[in-house]
Amino acid sequence: MFALRSRVPLLRAGEGIGIDMALGSLPFEERCVRRASDWEMAPGAALRTCSAADLIVLKTFAGRPRDWLDLEAVLLRQRSSLD
Repeated sequence: MFALRSRVPLLRAGEGIGIDMALGSLPFEERCVRRASDWEMAPGAALRTCSAADLIVLKTFAGRPRDWLDLEAVLLRQRSSLD
């Protein structure tokens, strides 16, 4: 089964939109979860997300064409707050 082998379940939202979810097991991934914070999408609706720095590392290792586009957007948006 793909999800067990890759630790990535293939999920879709009700509208058919793909959802990226990774099942972590490495120490780095555990630290990502500890450093995560809530991002308020709308009043009363929050989503727990990793830090921009952790996202950069995760996207770099994934290395898919979409990841490189995402990285560019993260770097542009977070350029003044990254270490």
